[in-house]
Amino acid sequence: MVQAIPPHPLALLYLFLLTQAVSLTAYGLVPFFGGFFPGIAITLFVLLSVPSSGGAVPVQLVPGFFSFLHPILPMGNAVDALRSVGYFGNSELLRPAAMLCAWIAAGATLILFGYLRQQRRLAQEAADQTMTEYVPEPPQKIPP
Repeated sequence: MVQAIPPHPLALLYLFLLTQAVSLTAYGLVPFFGGFFPGIAITLFVLLSVPSSGGAVPVQLVPGFFSFLHPILPMGNAVDALRSVGYFGNSELLRPAAMLCAWIAAGATLILFGYLRQQRRLAQEAADQTMTEYVPEPPQKIPP
């Protein structure tokens, strides 16, 4: 039997935090990077996160650059949290929880800034459009 759902409810919470950290941050990056977004997201959340996560290879065995990224990127924190929940009796969950929540907050902040940037651009376009519209002169009164 394959256990697709983790037996510990706390593990589900950390998996949910991981999905929110990645998705909110990715969604928040879209307005700032436009067409370059897929490459940036793949680089950040796959090419850098997977080797530095410590899931397949222990963090102590990965090169220094990836060891440095491990406590910063969301996947490394999720792996640490899941390892703590599954094997170490929830002993060290503060850093992973704090970092995942920080990624969620950063993603929400990026979404807010992207929205405000779009609203400012739309207001500027509307102002430019009203200033360039042709305004007809009022009709002249013809004297009797």
